Amino acid sequence: MFIDPIIGAGDHIADRHQRIVEEISTQGWSLMQDYMEPDDIQALNLQAEYHYLNQDMFQAGIGRSDQYRVNRQIRSDHVLWLKHRTDNDPLGRYFQRLETLKTTLNRNLFLGLFDLECHMAVYPVGAYYARHLDCFQASSLRTLTCILYLNQDWKVEQGGQLRLYTQKGNGAGHVDILPRGGQLISFLSNRFEHEVLPARRRRASISGWFRKRPVQAI
Repeated sequence: MFIDPIIGAGDHIADRHQRIVEEISTQGWSLMQDYMEPDDIQALNLQAEYHYLNQDMFQAGIGRSDQYRVNRQIRSDHVLWLKHRTDNDPLGRYFQRLETLKTTLNRNLFLGLFDLECHMAVYPVGAYYARHLDCFQASSLRTLTCILYLNQDWKVEQGGQLRLYTQKGNGAGHVDILPRGGQLISFLSNRFEHEVLPARRRRASISGWFRKRPVQAI
């Protein structure tokens, strides 16, 4: 199933956050169009292109710590990890908006979201990410995934969809989401397997994971 959301341009951000809460509560995932203003999306897309062309990004891997490895049979994107910031620039405004979303989710759904890890990702033409979960095998801290797409004027024939599996098992139901600039897809990290399909043009996004506070050993 292909998903293409429509939401009025006049909707206030608080209303959008409340809608995300409701959709996460009822179905475990949410898709919001025009989450950031077009000028900010354009600026963030230019940042991603600059970092990619300047070779600031590195080949993405899988796993963490001593399990980390690069495997291009599984994923072939390039990433740049981002530091949280509160500057009044496009990236700072995005982080501030996510902080507000975190507060709204915790107040309504008691998810216990604590911090955010985040990277900018660029998929060259033909790059992909095979089906996976965002939770690491040895850790369940990642709770909610948020992906903001930066691509302007993306067309269906250009591919690059995020395929979100809404049911478990092979051949299970799924939705395909085009990476159109300004869209924010959010979903429970330990529940939904997903993959990135190959695209016919370069594809950019900012992926983030809200995490729970680690349990302290007594």
